[in-house]
Amino acid sequence: MAENQLIIGLKRQYAKTLGFIAVGGDRADNLAHLAAVIRMFAPDVDLTAIKPFRPYRPHRSKYLRDALSTQRQADSPMTARALARHVLAARGVPLSRANLQWVECSLHAILKRQEGTSVVRECR
Repeated sequence: MAENQLIIGLKRQYAKTLGFIAVGGDRADNLAHLAAVIRMFAPDVDLTAIKPFRPYRPHRSKYLRDALSTQRQADSPMTARALARHVLAARGVPLSRANLQWVECSLHAILKRQEGTSVVRECR
């Protein structure tokens, strides 16, 4: 039997919630509620078969302003890692491996999109 849109949406939200829990989020109550609603509409669904989604962290572009102001003040080109360290320091975010990697990847994506514009000449 084909699943309707409601069940598909609930299973997707369940997978997202599992992903948030996997990275340390406190959403166990949400997961229990979602499981109960899924069981109300589709009692035969196997919840253990639902794989967690990696949570998406929106607002990547919030680092662009800090990155560009850091590069304006620098007298030589900077690596993405060095730029990420400066952005984390400017924002007051603790310098951990996870935060550094997250900001570095975000900056790389942001600057790659800006490449060729008047903002960024070249991104390697």
